Amino acid sequence: MHRSTILDYQKRVKIYQEERDRLENQLIAKALDAAGNPIESRETLSKISFSEADAAETDWLNRIRKEEIVNRSGWLYSKTWAKINRQAQMPPIT
Repeated sequence: MHRSTILDYQKRVKIYQEERDRLENQLIAKALDAAGNPIESRETLSKISFSEADAAETDWLNRIRKEEIVNRSGWLYSKTWAKINRQAQMPPIT
């Protein structure tokens, strides 16, 4: 998701930024509330939290990919990330 966002950061981050922050705050609050619970309860909460985060990230990524790139990142920035991606053998960004 990060790699797709930075193709046009200013536009694309706005697609999910508020939702991401709200979800993170909710998950943190739930974790803090469950801190004294038995391990089984916390383990279940952890699994549910990761599932919620995965679903949200999938939705955000689908929405990001539909957006046209208006303000592409600068040439040097893009070249640097292209080099890092090649070194890491990352697949092309879609």
